[in-house]
Amino acid sequence: MDKRILKTKRALKDALLKLLKEKSLESISTTEICQEALTSRNTFYNYYSDKYALVQDCFADLEADVAKRFESYQSENNPGGSLTLTFQNLVDALMDAEGSYDGTRILSSFDPGSMYFRFMMQGLAKLEAKYELRNNSMLTSGYDYKQLNAFVVLGVYGFIHGNPTLSKEEIRTRTKRLAADLAESRIFAKH
Repeated sequence: MDKRILKTKRALKDALLKLLKEKSLESISTTEICQEALTSRNTFYNYYSDKYALVQDCFADLEADVAKRFESYQSENNPGGSLTLTFQNLVDALMDAEGSYDGTRILSSFDPGSMYFRFMMQGLAKLEAKYELRNNSMLTSGYDYKQLNAFVVLGVYGFIHGNPTLSKEEIRTRTKRLAADLAESRIFAKH
């Protein structure tokens, strides 16, 4: 992709993320995003159909970051393909990306059950498919995998954000323990 296009898209994403620090997504106009990015509305509409398409592009960046971190953690400390370590590496990847990515402000800007849920379900399905193919193993469960993924996505999100009085390190430790307990439970079984 042309470097000018990438630069313009980055400016639009950065503008949206900056504005989200001040107000909700619903109250931000395309004009405001363009003014902050120092670009025209015509340029905006060359790349995005609306501000929600821009949000999806921000989520794509976050998804790429999570996937890159996850792959790095897997190769560093899980060469044997342990399900427990896989779950814990996913927790680390999610929490590290969330901690470094300003775009997580999007999550509190509107109903987290909509775009965030879709983002996490798609990202989890991609990582799951990649992991299963690489290790040539399938996990079996007595549960529908889409329902199980939804349970994990919503549950982990709620677990991470459910007690704001805890330190980030306490949350990470407890979430990794929960992930290990899930991985080692009868919910998941290798066949």
